[in-house]
Amino acid sequence: MPRQPFQLIETMLSDGGDVLLLPLHLDRLMASADYFDFAFDRGAVEAQIATLLEQLPRGGRFRVRLLLDASGGVALSHTLLTDTSSEIAIRLINAGIKKQFLKFVIFSSFLKYFETLGSASHLK
Repeated sequence: MPRQPFQLIETMLSDGGDVLLLPLHLDRLMASADYFDFAFDRGAVEAQIATLLEQLPRGGRFRVRLLLDASGGVALSHTLLTDTSSEIAIRLINAGIKKQFLKFVIFSSFLKYFETLGSASHLK
């Protein structure tokens, strides 16, 4: 059965004209791209992010969303963050994960676990 096309997603915080933890975001994106056999040109992605950051108003906090397709195409979007309160509401559902999506969840969770430990670099 042919694989349905999908995109990798990375969501980042821009504060004061910089993306916080950008190298770690790009490391994770690169590892995901390698895992799913996506083209990834880190230098080109960094340049596109820099161009976007130059266009954003100074002093704002933005959620920056990056989508990477299998051919290495990048789509960037941003949203101004207006509510910076520390309280968040979450909702959990009791539902299983379909088998065909399990590798996506396991891979993402696996990377985040090792990033927390500071040892995700060995996954490259």
